[in-house]
Amino acid sequence: MTNLALTRIHDEFEALPPALQRAAHWVSEHPAEVCFLSMREQARRADVVAPTMSRLAQALGYDGFRALQDDFREHASWGRADFAMRARRMQSPSGRARSTGPGLAQLQTANVEALTALNDPERFVRVAIRLLKAPLTAFLGFRSCHSVALHAHYLHSMLVGQGVLLNDGYGTLTESVAGLPRRSVIVAIGLSPYSRQTVEAVRRAADEGIAVVALTDSELSPLARAASERLLFEAASPSFFHSLLGAHALVERLMAEIASRGGRAVLRRLAAREALLAETRAYWRREGRKADR
Repeated sequence: MTNLALTRIHDEFEALPPALQRAAHWVSEHPAEVCFLSMREQARRADVVAPTMSRLAQALGYDGFRALQDDFREHASWGRADFAMRARRMQSPSGRARSTGPGLAQLQTANVEALTALNDPERFVRVAIRLLKAPLTAFLGFRSCHSVALHAHYLHSMLVGQGVLLNDGYGTLTESVAGLPRRSVIVAIGLSPYSRQTVEAVRRAADEGIAVVALTDSELSPLARAASERLLFEAASPSFFHSLLGAHALVERLMAEIASRGGRAVLRRLAAREALLAETRAYWRREGRKADR
């Protein structure tokens, strides 16, 4: 489900003039609108003149804006916003539901397989080493991505400890970020449409010299562009909502790298966690048999 136009934008972005960069950034953030809005309306929303959209298409290798728009329509990314529009597309005019099962299963498989294509193995190594060395790792994700942040924090607590799950209770997210110790790392998870809280927290952290690792859906995402390291996932889905399977698989891949590189410290941490779980009878036991997990 990789959109050829988005790939070209990523590859050519830094070489584009400022006006084309502004147009390219808007296009990458609003793929659904690219499919249906007129070129003039898209230019208005991107805050550029209409010919700029045409020049962007030509700079990306298309004959014109219509060709770029056709590419977006052919590879419509079902991992973005416009949830009502997506649900409407799932429904037939007769009112009978259309089957999404086979398509969803195929895309979920593709999202997991995309991790290898999107991320050089060295990225996982660098991030794993950074998290192993950090005095504190803070995990950040809001809305749908909160479950991914929670997943990452839980696995990290088993392997390393010295981690916190950031939230905005009582509106104190800013203070929580500002209070992080030196050499801390924030692992920020987000996908389009990006949570305002996550983006603002990441930008503040970067301004204060706190290292940010972004787990996100695009090299052009505001999280990726503020991060010192980034790992990417696909979120394509035929349903009304984006798929988080790729994001969760990315977390598991990263934590597996940490487990393999953590040495005796990770083994001691895991042994202590297992002893605590046994002591507190965390897992249900069938009477007279060993613990079932």
